[in-house]
Amino acid sequence: MAVELSIAELQEKIAKYKSMGETELAAKYQAELDSKSKGTKGTPVAGDIVLGISPEDFEKATSKFAAPGLHKSVFGMPYWKTAGKSLSFPYIIVEGEDEGKEGEIFCGISKEAAWKIKEILKSLAVSYKNQNGLVAFNPTDVAGKFGKVLYAQVKDTRPADEGGKGTIYTKPVEGSNVFPADATLESIGMTMSSLLYRELA
Repeated sequence: MAVELSIAELQEKIAKYKSMGETELAAKYQAELDSKSKGTKGTPVAGDIVLGISPEDFEKATSKFAAPGLHKSVFGMPYWKTAGKSLSFPYIIVEGEDEGKEGEIFCGISKEAAWKIKEILKSLAVSYKNQNGLVAFNPTDVAGKFGKVLYAQVKDTRPADEGGKGTIYTKPVEGSNVFPADATLESIGMTMSSLLYRELA
């Protein structure tokens, strides 16, 4: 029984036999490739594929997700995500290949969850005050402050009926994820490999 060759293997054989001047063998594999291609979805392309974007925009094109690691960011004005329950700290990455990408850190304000807000304020050197026995801070003190946001790879584990695809992407790590602007992976006790997703054996 003959072994069926993949499209890539057929293309390789065609190129090889053409370069050797073996036009009959190249034509035989080309016919096989053509019949295989007819079974694929879509229309075969003749000539160049022209994208509707300029070379400048093509060079700027990147994933919407920032790469794993620490990203220097400027923070915007915090706001209530859910009034009286959770805050959002928006930011924009200001350095490197991911410059211009935006994100938000969401924080609950309960006694159990407030540690995250405390860490963010400390990392951004924003002080809080005691207002009638309750902690308060001015959101304008956060706006314009620089810090570093830690991203790691994660896997989409949602079931398919909820839109899950099992893809691997990056997002700010769970837990502590905002650090002072001069932080490095080494200074926060992390390595790049620890930020990459690995399947558990």
